[in-house]
Amino acid sequence: MSGAAQVIRLLLTIALACLGQPATAAAHFGLVKLSWEPMCQLSEELDGAGGGVLDAADSNLASTQSMFRAEIRLRIYVAKNLGKKDTTKAEILRALIGWKASQAITHFKETDIKKIIDFTRHTAYLKGRLDETLHLLAQAREATTNGCLLTTGSTLATIQADDIGGVTCRRKLSNLAKAPYSPQHATTAGFANLRHDTSAGNAAAHQGGGGECKLLVAEHTQGFMTADAAAAAIELAGGCVTVPTSDATINLADLTTPTKIATANKHVWTAAFEAIKNTVVKGGAKYTNDTTKVAGNSDTELVARAILTGKTEAAGTDTENKVAKIFGDNQEVEIKRILGEVDSTPIPANIGGVPSATTLGAIIDELQLQAVLSHYTLQHAQHVSELTQQILKQGSSAEGANEAECDKHKDNKTCTQNKCKWDGTTEKDGKCKVDGSKVTTQTTAGGTGEETGGTTDKCGKHKKQEECKDGCR
Repeated sequence: MSGAAQVIRLLLTIALACLGQPATAAAHFGLVKLSWEPMCQLSEELDGAGGGVLDAADSNLASTQSMFRAEIRLRIYVAKNLGKKDTTKAEILRALIGWKASQAITHFKETDIKKIIDFTRHTAYLKGRLDETLHLLAQAREATTNGCLLTTGSTLATIQADDIGGVTCRRKLSNLAKAPYSPQHATTAGFANLRHDTSAGNAAAHQGGGGECKLLVAEHTQGFMTADAAAAAIELAGGCVTVPTSDATINLADLTTPTKIATANKHVWTAAFEAIKNTVVKGGAKYTNDTTKVAGNSDTELVARAILTGKTEAAGTDTENKVAKIFGDNQEVEIKRILGEVDSTPIPANIGGVPSATTLGAIIDELQLQAVLSHYTLQHAQHVSELTQQILKQGSSAEGANEAECDKHKDNKTCTQNKCKWDGTTEKDGKCKVDGSKVTTQTTAGGTGEETGGTTDKCGKHKKQEECKDGCR
């Protein structure tokens, strides 16, 4: 065989040997874009997680605040219209809405605060673990040839402060800002867009064919160890990336579904996923003011039952019957009418700090609402006080007149005939005094001189002033 033929044969042998070792060629090279880009996308999405849960909490608390305002408006309406046609209905609705608002605050305090903190802690921690890995790999590069993040087979990805290879990847937390949050990469269905593998050396090609990266090999010939391989495989990004202890390709954990997350059993990811599943969202029954009906709704009926029957446990149809008697057959229409009347109630200027005439529903300032409520509550209290004083004054005048009337009688016979009582030892030796029991019954008969039950009509028969005597007035 000629020298030229031997050279050709040797070259072919070398070429065939290289073609037969694709896995080894990719083992200690950098990650390609298909592998690191989903990590950057997830990191960027998690940056908005805190603002998203803040937005949901703010929305739910705003709904609760609206319930409190509605409850105050109903209290104002009742205080302003006490004793009028619709105050009973309004007072029942006030209790329902007030209780619902209190339940919302209790739920937020006892349940949602922990969920919010858990969600924020675990998503921020997961982002931190991702960012630390991405930042380390981004910095591990030479000027042109070798590096740990590639775009394709052997081309190094450009590294900027806020992007890698043209992909937004800031690798830091932004300032917290309330904003709607609609996740696509980290949802209750899992971390669906992450690249994954099931074993080292899989042909999924997570690494390139050039651009060496010793950080992705945990041994001493092609990797970053010194005298021997690492004692165990090394995890990066919270266990998403596993660096082998031999010159083999990395493993990317499958975290795409709830089942795969449980199987992978990577605490950082499992904890974050649980927090994502249980996080606070906007709305929900706890923060919804359902006033469409009183009876037939388990929450509102509980309050109505306590008001109308004095009980909290169910007692047949008693509550429904009482509600129907008050609200009629169409609860929803009647409730809507009452709430409309409340909102349209006129409030004059300069009451409770309201600068100009308006309607109750237009007042949203809580200081003004509380002040308007106090105004009408105190106004009602003053009316009650005035009426009480009038009644006491009338009672005092009647008592004085009765004493004078009884004092005129000087013997037992005339004294007792005029509904007084004789206090003496003989028919004429003594004093005629007011008989308290008879005066009380006379007074409660409306001042007409009638005894309770209408047993006598002594005074009522007199039609002229000159006839009205003998203890009558």
